[in-house]
Amino acid sequence: MASSVPDELWRGRVVRRLPLPDVISLRNCWSIGTSIVTAALLVERIDGSLARHSLTCLVDIDRAAPLPFSYMLRAAYVLEQGSDEWPGMGRFIRLAAIYRLTPANGCPWCSTAFHRIPLAMAIYRLFRHLLTYGFNSLALQPADNGRYRIGYLPVRVVPLGELPSGHRYAEGYKRTDPVIRCGSLLFRSFSAFLLHTMICWCRQEKGWAR
Repeated sequence: MASSVPDELWRGRVVRRLPLPDVISLRNCWSIGTSIVTAALLVERIDGSLARHSLTCLVDIDRAAPLPFSYMLRAAYVLEQGSDEWPGMGRFIRLAAIYRLTPANGCPWCSTAFHRIPLAMAIYRLFRHLLTYGFNSLALQPADNGRYRIGYLPVRVVPLGELPSGHRYAEGYKRTDPVIRCGSLLFRSFSAFLLHTMICWCRQEKGWAR
């Protein structure tokens, strides 16, 4: 019965409403799945996610033809899985654009950036290679002992178990956007650390008084 449904109806009414894992299962398990679930269809989902997160023209994919399906799939996955993390990261990206830390044509992201690190950090790594402050790259770089570095700043993920009992950051702790330590400072989340750091950079750039 499913094969009697026109492809356009599948694309326009059915596939659009399916969670991404179900979309991929449809592509892999159905004889005509590859003709329905295409890179172009994933681009439509990506554009919808960018608009929903108010990221259009701030973050973008590489749209040069031909469109690699695996790349589009990773991009769609990060946008849809990171729905809770994108608002905070979006604020950082908008500030970075205002203060010209990003390219004028937006941030096309790196397709190899998504690894087994907290999701907010993975999102940041998508456009890590395009952020600069002065002559310093603001890429998230691995350092020793599980630590990272952004520019000259050392950062470390603080697991929930390391927080003292009753600590205010323990309540609502998110493994996808975890508590971060930078030197002696502790931040509620990676996105909060980025926003704080952005404000400090802007103060230094503009010579604002503390």
